[in-house]
Amino acid sequence: MNERCLANLIHDRVWARLVTAVDGNPEIETIDREPVREIWISQTYRLRIKRHHPHEEISTYPTAAALEFWTQGSQLPNLEEITLGAGYRWLAEERRVGPAVISYRDGKDNPVWAVELDEPYEGAGAIVWRPITRPDLPDIDLFDATRIDKRDDGGASS
Repeated sequence: MNERCLANLIHDRVWARLVTAVDGNPEIETIDREPVREIWISQTYRLRIKRHHPHEEISTYPTAAALEFWTQGSQLPNLEEITLGAGYRWLAEERRVGPAVISYRDGKDNPVWAVELDEPYEGAGAIVWRPITRPDLPDIDLFDATRIDKRDDGGASS
């Protein structure tokens, strides 16, 4: 199965299972109108199902609606809307679904935070999660790069 076909199959199964799980909850509304599939929670949170790659990348075609969705904008008081990516970590080398993930981003390519959800266990009352930690950027010492080269050029002039 090629990658796009596999991604579509997984997305459809995740979506179907999620819609079934939230059916009947008056605080949750599902929107399934091609090409938009979203879940609204309490008229505040909008979720789209996404496959999360390493470093929290997601794939989406950059339509105006998609770019608007992923950009957190200033809202009127008491009418805030928070958009989230909910889905799974894609383990590309194994071609399989990994842990469930929820991410908050300010722009498609700018994840602010992401958490992986642990598998629920018998009697679990709360969602168990652990933050995603990425290695910090390396420290770069620019001191040597900014110093003027004071080597003697032998008095040559140009």
